Amino acid sequence: MQIRFGHEMNGTWYPWAVGVGGTTAEHYRDAYRHVHDVFLRAGATAVQWVWSVGGSSERPAGLDAARAAYPGDAYVDVIGVDGYNGGASGAFWQTPAEVFGPILSTVDMIAPSAPVWVYETGSGDRHGDKATWTGDLSAYLSSENVSGVLWFDFAKLGEADWTLTSDPGVTKAMADALASW
Repeated sequence: MQIRFGHEMNGTWYPWAVGVGGTTAEHYRDAYRHVHDVFLRAGATAVQWVWSVGGSSERPAGLDAARAAYPGDAYVDVIGVDGYNGGASGAFWQTPAEVFGPILSTVDMIAPSAPVWVYETGSGDRHGDKATWTGDLSAYLSSENVSGVLWFDFAKLGEADWTLTSDPGVTKAMADALASW
C-alpha cells in the first residue's frame, strides 16, 4: 500500500500548501512526519510513503517550496511528481521536458536515490497535438530516472478532456508507448 499524504504542497491550490493560509515548510514537514509516525506506531509497516510534488515549470517559487518541504529520507520511500500539459482555458502547450524537467532535476537533488514516479499527468487537446505529446512523454520519461507513470484519465468539467480515449490517435499513441516502455 502507498500513502501519498499532502501532495502538491509546493502549489498554491491546497490549504496545506507552503505559503497558503500561513502554512510554512516546517508546518508541512511536521504534519507529514506526524502522520507517518502515527502509522508506524500503529504497526502499519507494509506502507510505502510517497512524497509528491507538483511540476513547477512556470512557478520557480514552487521548486523552492518543494526543497524546503522535504520531510527527509527516513520518511519518504517514493518521490511522486505531477505535471500537466495545456489543459484549462488560458493554458499553454509545453513539451514533456518543459513540464517535468525542472521538477525532476529538483527531486533528484533532494533525494537522488529515491525511486521517482509520475503520479499525475495528462495532456489537454486544445492547444496542440495530444497524440504526439503522449508519445513524446513516453520517450522523454524513459530517458529520465522515472520508474512509472499514472495518467489522469478524466474529463474534468471546465477543462480539456484528459482521457486517453479522447481521440483514437491518443489511444494508439499510449498503446505504442506502453509497448516500448
